[in-house]
Amino acid sequence: MSFSDLRMNVSRLLAQRPTMAALKAQAREMLSDMVKTPSEEDGFKAMLSAADAEGTEEKLSGAGGAEDGDKNTSSFNSSSALAGRTISLESLQSDSTLKVDELLAHRRRMLEQRLRSKEPEAEGGVYMQGSSEFGQTGCVGQPHGFLPSFTVLTSLLRETIVQVACGWEHTVVRTDTGHAYSFGKNTRGQLGLGDLRDRDQPYSMHFRGSPLFKRFVSFVAASQHNSAVATRPGAAEAKQSAARERYVPGTPLPPPEEPEKAEVFTMGSLRSGCLGNGISADSQPDADPLSAHCCHSTPGTIPELRGRAIVRLSLGACHGAALDTAGRLWSWGRNDSGQLGNGDYAPLWRPTLLKGYGEFWAEVSCGEEHTLAIGFDNNVYAWGSNRNGQLSFPSGSAAGGGNGSAGATEAQQATATASGGEWNAPCPAPKLVTSLFRKGVTRVRAGRHHSVCLTEDGDAWTTRILDGAAVKQSGVQAVRFYKLQPSLSLVDVVATPLDTNLAVDAQGVLHRWEHNVLESDEASSTRDNALETRRVAQIDAGLEHVAVLASITRRWRKEASDNHKQQRLAGE
Repeated sequence: MSFSDLRMNVSRLLAQRPTMAALKAQAREMLSDMVKTPSEEDGFKAMLSAADAEGTEEKLSGAGGAEDGDKNTSSFNSSSALAGRTISLESLQSDSTLKVDELLAHRRRMLEQRLRSKEPEAEGGVYMQGSSEFGQTGCVGQPHGFLPSFTVLTSLLRETIVQVACGWEHTVVRTDTGHAYSFGKNTRGQLGLGDLRDRDQPYSMHFRGSPLFKRFVSFVAASQHNSAVATRPGAAEAKQSAARERYVPGTPLPPPEEPEKAEVFTMGSLRSGCLGNGISADSQPDADPLSAHCCHSTPGTIPELRGRAIVRLSLGACHGAALDTAGRLWSWGRNDSGQLGNGDYAPLWRPTLLKGYGEFWAEVSCGEEHTLAIGFDNNVYAWGSNRNGQLSFPSGSAAGGGNGSAGATEAQQATATASGGEWNAPCPAPKLVTSLFRKGVTRVRAGRHHSVCLTEDGDAWTTRILDGAAVKQSGVQAVRFYKLQPSLSLVDVVATPLDTNLAVDAQGVLHRWEHNVLESDEASSTRDNALETRRVAQIDAGLEHVAVLASITRRWRKEASDNHKQQRLAGE
């Protein structure tokens, strides 16, 4: 449909004085009608250039109202003030004050942006690989199977995914519109869907009755049996902005609403107070771990973090950490190895601010019983369990911050002594990782028994999983970070729960290293055709599944979505 035909259709509609329902239906049809061929694009480009030269934008957008005289002027008048408004398909269904000139102006801006853009249109999508025993890959039709190669998550093709987080056997994703979806194992309520039933495809966490209903999710995290999301007042801001746009001068203003505050919600197992809400299942040791007393299947807020803009969340086996925009670090949960970093070994069922060891942080990652963080000096700090050398401290915690081994229990000190000295003693306070000093680390990932980091040059550094015999044979100099070979331009890296390292480069090639890698050992690389031409942004992994966030062109997305819909209809 050409621009002149579109204008004639609008004029014909105005002459017939249609009902609002018919007008909105026609408007939706015209808005969904896109340019198909290059020749049509050239024709539209010439028409736009001519319109710019003659300054007839308002004339084009308001031509229908002018042809019908004053009788339609009050309902369909053109206005240059509408040039900055954005009209979506949702607004066509809900906004009863829609004007056709707004539709034309929006269509023109949309087409103009398409013609002048030099970058290929691409949005984020998730590719899944691995076990589907509990539905953690989200691929319908593979509930108990295995995905040998990366497969796009077709059920969310119409969404733009910006983050993915893998628990041990479940997955949580976040879209650019602030929606969160979860799928996979749900025996502890870690999906946050209000029950304990597993899901083999993504389900929205914003169902009616959920605390996340109409909230904007800004970050997601997942661990063994828990999940967490951070929200910001995006939904309230959008609602207020829409109300200002629809405001008619001379009418009473809408009543002010209570401002929405940023919050953190957690769900899943209550073991060791790892939800940070002040409740712990440890007070009922004889209770069934699957009972309602030991897990929360509905997202619950953390009062201490209410109103704080959280930009990073990370969950370990039984502890968690949150980082706000001011660089302050909060931690909660189990602390028997000092993984909370507050200088002692007492558990905290509610978030507590980390003080006294540098109060400004840029990144945080929680492992099973240890924590890694990047300070604002661009250096890496670590604390918690060092039982397998995951902190890379060859001389124990005595040289680090805080109380060191002096605060450890007798059982912890006995374990350290029996294992070959202080090299594997726990560290209850942040301590500088000297083997990564001034290496330009941009990302840290703490695993179960080891750690891995990514530098600004695209290189990965990891610790080895050691025991007393290995340290006795190689010496304490083996307790450090090793540079993974070969040197690759990596985009992201993750320490998997199975004690391996996974990384992906800009070309979509997957690299894998074993946990006992030496400097001379190289990665086993796998090229997957599904990722060959994609721009990869993130990788995460559970026990037996891997998720990769990569770009998907809009045309390919639409074709794949249509094919998926046809397959579902054929199956029914």
